[in-house]
Amino acid sequence: MSTRAAKLIEQLLKAGVSQPRILYTTYTKSLAESSRQLVNRLATTNASCIDVRHLDALHIEILNANNAKWPIIDDGQRRAFLRKALDRLGKDHHGSARRDEIGRLSTDYLSDEIDRVIVSRGVQTEEDYLVEPRGGRRVRLTADQRSTIWRLHEIRTELLRNKHMRTWEQSRAVALELVKRGKGSGTLRCTDPGRSTGPRSQRNSTADRSVSQVIECSLPPTPISLSTEADSNGTLSGSGSQISGPHLSHFAETIVPRTR
Repeated sequence: MSTRAAKLIEQLLKAGVSQPRILYTTYTKSLAESSRQLVNRLATTNASCIDVRHLDALHIEILNANNAKWPIIDDGQRRAFLRKALDRLGKDHHGSARRDEIGRLSTDYLSDEIDRVIVSRGVQTEEDYLVEPRGGRRVRLTADQRSTIWRLHEIRTELLRNKHMRTWEQSRAVALELVKRGKGSGTLRCTDPGRSTGPRSQRNSTADRSVSQVIECSLPPTPISLSTEADSNGTLSGSGSQISGPHLSHFAETIVPRTR
């Protein structure tokens, strides 16, 4: 990818782009650092034209620019908020019956369903969630189970909002909405707020779509890009390299040309 970025800068200069800029994003901090070092070696005098960034560093930048950053919960807090939401669900009308519907699902699975399917994909209504494809999620859910999970999502969202806290997925989703409304940072601003965007590849349908959309929303309709994907086990592969980790989504690397 770093080699491709360096070559792309040369191509843009030869094509007459006087001040080319490439935004090169990665999904891990360590990969961003190693890529930055490699770009500096390969591009030499043109290295300043390539901005290597960690994707979450970009979304945090957007939130900070709009005074919209809230603390992001860790895995332990994530489980605790889900358990609190389950307790409150049990106190709802017919709550005990609804809890029984999802009783065999672990708290981690329920949290992932909410964050990776509902929040990351920008599902706005229960009706939309009832028909949302869930390929790769292993457990098939009935309509009643989906309705219960949607209610659990609403309760957990309220609990987090009351504490001014977010999950990583919620934080990225907020950044995406800011970019779409033209309230990005100095790095990212939406060039066409009305344009609907989505990930370039949806092979892993459980991926965090808002991560790629934050980038894509701010770009021209037909940017040149390179991407690396992850399979359903969260393993990233591409350009002869392979890395893996617990928080990896399919949209791992993107190279997109920008002009000043």
